[in-house]
Amino acid sequence: MAPRKKDKAKSEARKHKRAGKDVLREIHRMCPEARIAGQGLTLDGTEIRIASPKLISLPESIGTLDALRRLDLSACISLASLPDAIGKLRALTGLYLNDCPSLVALPESIGWLRKLTYFDLAGCLSLSSLPSTIGGLTALETLNLEKCKSISILPNGIGELWRLEALNLSECTRMALSERIGGLVGL
Repeated sequence: MAPRKKDKAKSEARKHKRAGKDVLREIHRMCPEARIAGQGLTLDGTEIRIASPKLISLPESIGTLDALRRLDLSACISLASLPDAIGKLRALTGLYLNDCPSLVALPESIGWLRKLTYFDLAGCLSLSSLPSTIGGLTALETLNLEKCKSISILPNGIGELWRLEALNLSECTRMALSERIGGLVGL
């Protein structure tokens, strides 16, 4: 790598790390008992894992983490919503919201996550529907809806997930399957 490209890459990494630390400080202000599980934020600012039973939402500033590839909020049992800014996480490949039983809705901006390959919503007992923009997740390979007992129907956009290889609907007792699911050739 040429010296200028190396310097630019280092500068970008520092910028992402600073932005990540700013977001984490804001989360801590919103929910002081939130703890960052493990390292919390990797050195290059691409991964965040937050564990807090009292975290209700994320700040809008989460959208500034444009290099974030993995966001894990598993077992944040009070998490009720995500900000629209979540759709600005254009590099996100993994979104882990499993065991967030208070999550009632997802923003339509979820459909803007074009690089998302893994989406885990298992155990989101209060989630009553998926956004109509779900079909925008064109890279999605795995969608885990296990124990999402309040979802009664999948949106039509589900049929647009051509790369979907795994769809877990175990214990989705109210779920009526859409005819569009038949178009998911990768399953």
